[in-house]
Amino acid sequence: MNLKYGNRLCGTSIYYYLCKGETSSLHSLKSDETWYYHFGSSVVLHLFSKGVYDSVVLGRNWEDGEVPQYTVMEGTVFGAELTSNRGTLMSCSVCPGFYQDDFHWANQADLLIEFPDYKEIIYRLTKDADT
Repeated sequence: MNLKYGNRLCGTSIYYYLCKGETSSLHSLKSDETWYYHFGSSVVLHLFSKGVYDSVVLGRNWEDGEVPQYTVMEGTVFGAELTSNRGTLMSCSVCPGFYQDDFHWANQADLLIEFPDYKEIIYRLTKDADT
C-alpha cells in the first residue's frame, strides 16, 4: 500500500478519438499523465503551471519539433486542441492510477488573473468546463 495515494492501481490507461472541433478542457490531476499520439491531426497541449505557460505539440512531424508522447506533471493545469480540421486518436496513462477525486476542472477566473496574456486559449478550453 502506498501511503501517499492509498490503496489504488499503480497505473491506468485510456484511449479516445478527439473529433474535429472538440477540445480537452483545461483540468489538473494529482498524478502525472502521459499523452500518446497515434494518428490524425497533431494536438497542442497547453500547460499552465506556477505562473508559467508552455505548450507542446504531439504528432508525427518530428522534424518540426512535434513529439509522439509527453508527460504532464501532477498539478499542472492543461488542455488540448487539434491543429487541423480533422480528428486524432490519442491515449493517456496516469500514474499512480486515475482517481476521480484527484481530477479538477480549471477555474477560468483564476487562470485569467494569473495568465492574462493567454485569455484566448483559456476561453477556448474552459467553455465546457465547470468554472
